[in-house]
Amino acid sequence: MPEQIRLKVGGVDPKQLAVYEEFARNVPGFLPTNDLSQPTGFLAQPMKQAWATDDVAQIYDKCITELEQHLHAIPPTLAMNPQAQALRSLLEVVVLSRNSRDAIAALGLLQKAVEGLLDATSGADADLLLRYRECHLLVLKALQDGRAYGSPWCNKQITRCLIECRDEYKYNVEAVELLIRNHLVNMQQYDLHLAQSMENGLNYMAVAFAMQLVKILLVDERSVAHVTEADLFHTIETLMRINAHSRGNAPEGLPQLMEVVRSNYEAMIDRAHGGPNFMMHSGISQASEYDDPPGLREKAEYLLREWVNLYHSAAAGRDSTKAFSAFVGQVELLERKAEQQHNPAANPTMIRAKCYHNLDAFVRLIALLVKHSGEATNTVTKINLLNKVLGIVVGVLLQDHDVRQSEFQQLPYHRIFIMLLLELNAPEHVLETINFQTLTAFCNTFHILRPTKAPGFVYAWLELISHRIFIARMLAHTPQQKGWPMYAQLLIDLFKYLAPFLRNVELTKPMQILYKVINLKLFSFLYLVLPFFPSLHEINIAPRILTNFTGVMPPQFKKDLDSYLKTRSPVTFLSDLRSNLQVSNEPGNRYNLQLINALVLYVGTQAIAHIHNKGSTPSMSTITHSAHMDIFQNLAVDLDTEGRYLFLNAIANQLRYPNSHTHYFSCTMLYLFAEANTEAIQEQITRVLLERLIVNRPHPWGLLITFIELIKNPAFKFWNHEFVHCAPEIEKLFQSVAQCCMGQKQAQQVMEGTGAS
Repeated sequence: MPEQIRLKVGGVDPKQLAVYEEFARNVPGFLPTNDLSQPTGFLAQPMKQAWATDDVAQIYDKCITELEQHLHAIPPTLAMNPQAQALRSLLEVVVLSRNSRDAIAALGLLQKAVEGLLDATSGADADLLLRYRECHLLVLKALQDGRAYGSPWCNKQITRCLIECRDEYKYNVEAVELLIRNHLVNMQQYDLHLAQSMENGLNYMAVAFAMQLVKILLVDERSVAHVTEADLFHTIETLMRINAHSRGNAPEGLPQLMEVVRSNYEAMIDRAHGGPNFMMHSGISQASEYDDPPGLREKAEYLLREWVNLYHSAAAGRDSTKAFSAFVGQVELLERKAEQQHNPAANPTMIRAKCYHNLDAFVRLIALLVKHSGEATNTVTKINLLNKVLGIVVGVLLQDHDVRQSEFQQLPYHRIFIMLLLELNAPEHVLETINFQTLTAFCNTFHILRPTKAPGFVYAWLELISHRIFIARMLAHTPQQKGWPMYAQLLIDLFKYLAPFLRNVELTKPMQILYKVINLKLFSFLYLVLPFFPSLHEINIAPRILTNFTGVMPPQFKKDLDSYLKTRSPVTFLSDLRSNLQVSNEPGNRYNLQLINALVLYVGTQAIAHIHNKGSTPSMSTITHSAHMDIFQNLAVDLDTEGRYLFLNAIANQLRYPNSHTHYFSCTMLYLFAEANTEAIQEQITRVLLERLIVNRPHPWGLLITFIELIKNPAFKFWNHEFVHCAPEIEKLFQSVAQCCMGQKQAQQVMEGTGAS
């Protein structure tokens, strides 16, 4: 070092200090300063480089501003919290990425944001944790912006981070669910990884994580609207395989979880890769994860306009085949998305007319493409195309529903589905050959769009599943009743949506309207399926049961149940029965309802077989003194009010048209009433029957004959019970129901003959 600036004993002299201060004022890349009053050791301000104000820079700048606002909002007492420090570190990386603006820096930022999310734990301050997650999400969404790096690149890299990160990070189910909820994960890629990571059940941590994720996304109330069973196809299949091969040693909760998922999964989903379900899954993913190539949308819009003009022209032909022939020569690409713009200020009638004008033409184009794709005998191509189109519409709908929320418009989607349903159910030979596959595709579509997934679509959804053409095709025209299980699943989807509102009596104005509409639709449906004059010749014939209702029973429980029915052992079976049915202490959700229903039906079918084997038929005398009735009487006495109500409803569910089940369970209900050791049980039996009779007609035949026998037969002394006369309005209700069931004159005679007032 030169003599003039070399340090010597005694410290820095004034000349040397002046040299260092000059450097401090004129550091390259920093703003010079002429302020000589600055103290010794003053650091120059960093120079603000004049970057070009491109889109990426603007996105980064907005992100930096929002991060700074979050940091300023953190209380001083939490300033040294590790998560607050992590947010400052994240901000520094964003600034560096903004300055460099290259893909390598962006990838580093993305990895830091993903790992930061996965590293977050719920043990921190709740408000700070929420802010911490919001900050990491806004960074990832900034990178995902189409003006920056776009969804395909961003989602692919985020998914790669999830797959490659350390085990202590990758199984943070809350963080992964958050990423999925915000459309930041490539579900096809992640689903494959998760299925493989379970190693057929050997990786217990991965299995537990997969179970949690499936439960959160597909079962719990806080399910993510745009995620369906198809998105976790391989994960669910692997969990089902693990459950099937576990030989009674499945991870805790897996059998029950798989049964819940199976009811939504196996009934309607074709598992074959490359098949219809795969094509629908592909369409849903394409709608949410794929960016259009440059110019595709403009070209598709141009072609669609051309087709609309041809469709509405006078020379189009009655079924548009001439217009279609002219259009095919121009088509090179098929439109991928159909987006409906909504203008609240516009005239609703004009909006609807314009919507129908374009959508009807679009639907006719799809129908013609389905009919004419592939060879006339090649149904696979036609069905795959239909499923792909339906999948794209479903994907767009779910994304639109998730983004617009209360501003979501049902009209265009309802029009697409209803017109396409009508087009593809026309009486044409080429369509008749694929009719069952077409109906399966629509059932799968409506199931994916069930009200719990897309509540904003519920009115249109109800109109679709209750349409006369759809019901007729599903229940009457499809041979061998193949459409019944699929339609039953749609009804289950509806009731699952209604259940929490009805259970808590929380009917807001929209729900009240929906409930009234459902009642009207349901009663119309009941008039179709309930015969007015049933044939009693079928009273000894068992009804067809299309579901594996015993599948919900845990293997050991089923083994003990069979043993008790045959030998009345183990002796502890009855005493343990209530605890086996109970799953929690939460009022309204204490019991496993599916298991109760399965238990009642299974014991009943076994009892009928037992009676028939002895050469008898079910009656009040033949159903007694058996292991089967021991179970029913134990449930009636041992269960609390909630459990007994569910048990009695499970019996009432079987009071249907004349068949052996109706006959047996009618006798069982009456026997439980006659043998009840407290009036509380008799009152609850009456309540269960009465609740089903006070609604509008028609009523199931088995329900009517059971209640009539109860109030008419003097052996039951129905009109002498205190609960019948506890209040004038209750007494009038019973009289009204009796008159409804038996006619006014006969009801009056019965009441007078038994001492009723």
